[in-house]
Formats: sequence, C-alpha cells, structure tokens
Amino acid sequence: MSRYLNRLINELRMQLCYSPERRRLEQLERLEQFVTEIKPTRAYRFDQIAIRITNYRPSKATDQRIPGADLRYDLAILMEDLSILVDVAVADLPERVYSTGQLMDMFDVSLSVIYEWRIHGLPVRYYVMADGVKRMGVRHSAIDAFMGGVVAAAVRSPRFSRASEKQILGEATRLLGKSAISFSQLAALLREKFGLNDLAAKCIIRAHDAGQPGKAFYHDTYDPMPEQTKLDVFNANRDGLSVQRLASMHNRSRQDIYRMVRQVKAERLIGDGVEFIRNDEFEAADADRAILNISRGEHGHVGRRDTPVPSYLTDLCKVPLLGKEEEPDLFRRYNYLKHRLHKLWQNTAPSQVTPAVLEDMRWLRNEATELRNRILEANLRLVIRMAYKHVGPLANVNELISDGNVSLMQAVEKFDYSRGFRFSTYASWAILKNFAKTIPEENYHGEKFMTGQAEMLDAVADAKNVPEREEAALTLRSAINRVLSKLTDRERQIVSSRFGVGEEDHAQTLGEVGNDLRVTRERVRQIEARAIEKIRVMLRKESVGLGT
Repeated sequence: MSRYLNRLINELRMQLCYSPERRRLEQLERLEQFVTEIKPTRAYRFDQIAIRITNYRPSKATDQRIPGADLRYDLAILMEDLSILVDVAVADLPERVYSTGQLMDMFDVSLSVIYEWRIHGLPVRYYVMADGVKRMGVRHSAIDAFMGGVVAAAVRSPRFSRASEKQILGEATRLLGKSAISFSQLAALLREKFGLNDLAAKCIIRAHDAGQPGKAFYHDTYDPMPEQTKLDVFNANRDGLSVQRLASMHNRSRQDIYRMVRQVKAERLIGDGVEFIRNDEFEAADADRAILNISRGEHGHVGRRDTPVPSYLTDLCKVPLLGKEEEPDLFRRYNYLKHRLHKLWQNTAPSQVTPAVLEDMRWLRNEATELRNRILEANLRLVIRMAYKHVGPLANVNELISDGNVSLMQAVEKFDYSRGFRFSTYASWAILKNFAKTIPEENYHGEKFMTGQAEMLDAVADAKNVPEREEAALTLRSAINRVLSKLTDRERQIVSSRFGVGEEDHAQTLGEVGNDLRVTRERVRQIEARAIEKIRVMLRKESVGLGT
C-alpha cells in the first residue's frame, strides 16, 4: 500500500528518484520552499505542482487538483524519500541544522509532535550530521518561519487576549522570579493568563532566549549537560524525584530530562565497552535470520564425573555439556549479539537514545548475558575437575576454583569459534596458565613457613637499624603508589577498597564495592583480577617484593 494519499505524487516520486544527484538536490531545495507556502484551504493543480518542483511541465499534463492539506502531507513524505538518497552534510551549509532530538528538547515535545509539525508545513529532511550519521533535521531559518506562523495563528485566535509580546515576556519574568518552574509549566501558565496556546507561548520564549542570551529564561537544552549533573539527575530520578520536578530544578525541559536518564541507562548497559570476536558473516545482509534463528542442534549429554566433588558443587555438574554442533552456534550467536550492540551504540549519538533504542540495547545485552551464562554453566565442571587435579597439601581448592572461574569467563570472551577447536581445549589452556602462576606462589610461601624462613627473615629485619627499616618501608610504599597510579580510575578504586590501601582505611567486600560503583559482585571480581595481574607484572619489573 502506498504511503502517499495521491497517486500522481507517488508517480512523481518514482521519476525524481532516478534523476541525477545534482538535479535531485535542486529539486529538494525547491520542494522545501514550496512546502512552507502551501495553504491547506486551497487546491493545487498537479501540473503546476510538478513545474514548481522540477522546473518542467510533466509529459502527461493534467489539470487534476489536489487539496492543500493532502498535498502538504504527500510532499512531506516526498521530501523524506528524496533526501534519504542524497548526502547533504550540515558542515557544508551556511546555517545551523537542528536534529529532531534537539527540537524535542527546545520545545519540550515528543517525536510524534515533530512529525505532526512536518505535515503542517515544517520542512524536515535527512542531513549528514556532524557525527557522520544521516538523521532527520530542520534548518534554523525554516524553524523561525514555521514558529512565526504558529505565533501569528495563535494571535488571531478568538481566545487570545490581545496582549503584546512585551506583556507576555514580562509575565514570564514575574512567574520565574517567584519560583523555579519548568519550560512546560511556564507555557501552561501563560496559556491560562493570555489564552495563548502552549506551542505559541514556547515559541515566544525561545525567540526571546535566542535573541537575548544574557537574559535568557532557560538554557539551550540542546547544549550538552556536564556528566556529573547527568548522573545526579539519573540518581535523583531513580530515587523517586519526578521528571517535572527535575526539569524545574535544572531549568530544562521534561524531554531533556527523559533523554539524560535514557543516556545514563544506555551508558551503564555498555559499561567499559563491548568486546567481541569479529567474523565476516556478521556483516551479511541476512545475518539476523542466519544466526539468531539458527537451530540449536544436539543438546549434549550430562557426561561422566570421575572427580570427587563436595555436595554443594554437585548441582553444577548436572548441567548438560554442550554438543559438538551446539557449542559453535552458541558462540556465534553470543558474539553476533555483542556485535549488534556495539554497532547500535557506535551509530547512536548520546542525544538520540530514544526509548526504542534503549529497549533494543537492553534486549541485546540480556540475550548475550543469557547465552554467556549458559556457556559458563556447561563448563564449570571443567574448572572443578582441574582444580581438584592440581590441588596440593597447601593449596585451597576453593581459591583454585575461584581463580579457575575467572579464567573461564575470560576464555569465553576470547574464544574464536570459527577456528574449529572445541572450547574446552582453549579453556583448559587458559585455566592451566593461571594455575601455573598461583600454585607455585602458594607453595613458595608455604615452604617458607614450614622451614622457619619467615621467623629468620623477621629476626634479620629486627637486627637492622631503624633508619634502614623506614627507608625500606618508604620504598615499598612509593612503589605501591606508583603502581596504583598506572591503573584506570575504576581499577584503582576497586583495589583500594578491596585491600584497604591508598585513601581507604579498611577492606570492603565485593558486595560493598559493587554497591558503591553500582555494578554486580561478579563485575567487581573481574576488574579486581585484571588489576591484580597488572600490579603483579609491574612489581616484577620494578623488582619490588619480599626479600628484595
């Protein structure tokens, strides 16, 4: 079914789509001007419409007339269809172009209202924005002309009290002087006072703010807000403070507050970034159908458990192993979901995080997490078996299992299913590599305790004079501070909190640190493991340790 109300306009679209790009740009400029001049109460002959847009009389001239309201609707759709086919960069234009998201913030309206304005004469078309993404926008001059028409129509309304613009702005100044109110609240109060509709009142306020920035009633809500303020708004909203109240407190529109909350939610979904194993098949046109709807294959089998396991670990070994065909399918879907999430985040400007985009991001993240957990649960028995195999008289099996789980999670993120190897082979190598680092350390410290070397070292330390001990302490403290400074802010905060070093005076649990950073206990454990490995490498390079 055609999107156009009139068949002739649809036929004109098909002809214009095949015209050269240079000519198509000229037609777009004429079309944009024509849209602003259409009167909904008039009827327009089709041949005159075609001449106005193309500068040529149609080959099949017709004097059929199209009602102005229908024509304005069809031309709005035509402008969208033509502009998507050409690349017009906002950087090359002599005036500013506002995206639909910025218009939503400026006038505190929803996207559906912007689309309604489009069919009432606002020329909305596609532009290549500053971030390189093609999105719908409006030129500054077009906004001024459209809003001027809105105000003029409102002033002609019988409900309007014939107050001057100076009186309206004076009343706005008085109302804002009494208390902090939001943009929409101010427009509603002006409507009650003067009989001026909300949109006309907003247009007058915005025109005043643009013309007199030093005396502006409200900030330009399309300008970015400081990151800390965004976090404060998000936390306050999560704690129960209404969007209306936040809009009043920060002199922002409700749409702007909603947008900031969605942006913070999206950033928390992404976290430190999205890492995935790339594959050429992810770029195929039918990747969604071929990968996300792929059959799971065989479900595998429970397998044999020949290693004695305590009762509290028994349930972990009941999860079926992954079949030979099921395993690569799971990894393919897992990495493809993260690939889609990465592309969605990369192609979405912070101000363009709509509810639909946020919902897509949440779905992709949840689906990927579910697949990841399924892979981990099916391979936990591998960690348990290897931990019991390598445990010694001095090693703690629970600590080995914990270290092995961290290695398993890292292996899931790094495994390339396309190489044809089984994941258990790759994961076993990663777990053994980690055990090779931890088990010798435990044996070394245990041997020192058993042979009395610790007491001997303590005695030697006591025999040294005080200045030497203080100098050694200062050297070690300096090395620790130097190493901590090389970590990321989040790694440094977690290490300091977990071990009570730096500015922290006591050690915190994983749960306490997670609550402070608003992340899960498992995420804290992963970052802690990564940071400790960095510290171990840096301390070895500096030769700082016990006995040096």
